[in-house]
Amino acid sequence: MAKFAWGLFFAGLGFLVMLFAANIVIEGGGNVRVSPWWLVFSYFLQTIGELSLSPVGLSSMTKLAPFKFKGQMMGVWFMAAALGNLIAGLVGGNVDPEKLEQMPILFRQTSMFLFIATVVCALLVIPVGKMMKGVRAGDR
Repeated sequence: MAKFAWGLFFAGLGFLVMLFAANIVIEGGGNVRVSPWWLVFSYFLQTIGELSLSPVGLSSMTKLAPFKFKGQMMGVWFMAAALGNLIAGLVGGNVDPEKLEQMPILFRQTSMFLFIATVVCALLVIPVGKMMKGVRAGDR
């Protein structure tokens, strides 16, 4: 669960990087171009976050679910990922490229929600760790 929290934290940092890049563009009146390295660094942080989230989450689903529900819980895990992608698409589809002042707000809100989720997951590290103590995949 700690890796899960770290994954959310790194994803939040990735959006925070884009917040700084967007603010540079806004301060320049929309006529300033920023380096593509801002995007590369943001993707790097988000990739670290994804590599921390996905395998750990799927492993937790299979370890903590009762034997009869392992397949269903894996399906719920992938459904949650699909729902997240749907929400991201809906939010991204509503971004107007003519209104650049929206971008810092969007990046700030996204990073804030990710940091809140990081804190929630960090608070769950000990309880979930107790649940997983002595449990190996296939034990239940």
